[in-house]
Amino acid sequence: MALSRVDTIPRIKDAARLMKPLAHSERRMICCQASAAELSAGETETILKTPQPCPRRELSQLCGRDVLGTSRESKSTFYHLKDNPFPAIADTIYHVMLRERKVL
Repeated sequence: MALSRVDTIPRIKDAARLMKPLAHSERRMICCQASAAELSAGETETILKTPQPCPRRELSQLCGRDVLGTSRESKSTFYHLKDNPFPAIADTIYHVMLRERKVL
């Protein structure tokens, strides 16, 4: 069953709100990596090949936008994708854009 234009507008606005945190390339990479396993701040620095404070700023942005959650183990903080649409979005981005492509 197709949605009417009136029914679609709120969903499109929700989709835009969900996609906004992923518009930044470093945040998108963090989300794609966090979809596979929890990450520490140090691991994000390694993945992004960027020294502090940039990775920590991006982690903070993602946590503030309710994309990432945190867990603590001793003095370390680990980041994971929250159970919302972001794991599916990150998986889709990874499978469409980031996986190794086979040459035909």
